[in-house]
Amino acid sequence: LQRCFHMLPSKDKDIQILALRAMKRGLPILEPYEDQLLPLVHKLWSPLLQRFSPNQDVVVLRLSFELLCIVASCSKNFIRHRCLEQVLPSICQFVRKQATVTSRHRETMLSQSMKLQKVALDRLAPLARDLDLQEEEIHTILEACSPYLSSEQPVVLQESCVELFKQISRINSDAVWLRLNILWNEGRELKSVSHACPNIRLPLLAANAGRYKANVQLLLQHITC
Repeated sequence: LQRCFHMLPSKDKDIQILALRAMKRGLPILEPYEDQLLPLVHKLWSPLLQRFSPNQDVVVLRLSFELLCIVASCSKNFIRHRCLEQVLPSICQFVRKQATVTSRHRETMLSQSMKLQKVALDRLAPLARDLDLQEEEIHTILEACSPYLSSEQPVVLQESCVELFKQISRINSDAVWLRLNILWNEGRELKSVSHACPNIRLPLLAANAGRYKANVQLLLQHITC
């Protein structure tokens, strides 16, 4: 594994890919052996972080994110602070940007960009759980992924986003409920159960909010059951 660390900065994309795949297989084996695992994770962090640069190859970026999720699953809070500061903003920015692209261009799942988007949607919720993310970080993830609930997105990405919202609702259902009602609501006023608290008027919707209706209704039904 330590040899693989030295291969990550290689300018040869194929070597980077081989190193990432080897580490994806090797690190989980060390999970029960924390004394060996955590020093390796510490050494891995810097070369792995460099793989999340804006101009990185899409395949390398996808494998790097998959490896990050494995590291988070194995080491939990050991990388929490570094991940929140150095990686999560980049991932959310990428997801937000790509959602705009796929809504305009119907790409197929054969494209590497689509594969990366699906991996991000499939693994952000487990990452949030493994890193014990709090409400602010969860809101950042939900806001970035919300465009994938639009009916204009490829169905497979809509399905992955719906599942992401379901999984995060098990962590923080209030944050999910609020985000869904920001995307689409029936314009109703929420009645307070106490005279000490005012009623809550849900926010006005954008003109194109109807494209979120089907998935929002599905998710609201799920979290209020």
